[in-house]
Amino acid sequence: MAGFLAGGFGARRRAPNRPEQVEPLCTCGHGLAYHDRESQDCHGLVKTAVKFDKVYGAVGYEMRPCTCRRYVGPMPLETFYAPEITD
Repeated sequence: MAGFLAGGFGARRRAPNRPEQVEPLCTCGHGLAYHDRESQDCHGLVKTAVKFDKVYGAVGYEMRPCTCRRYVGPMPLETFYAPEITD
């Protein structure tokens, strides 16, 4: 009886861990939606250093077009249409 009381009331039940949502990204840091389907060029913008200081390094930045030429991240599963099977 003492084991039941010590173990039953002391144990907490936890919800099962859910896997983290992972967004598929290219090596440039942009998702598949930023890449053109035909040419594979990236349409995203990246923060680029344009002004430098001898002490602090980069001090000025601009948003410039991404130079990525092809999406190399994981490809999503294709979606297929399957008609219902009826008798």
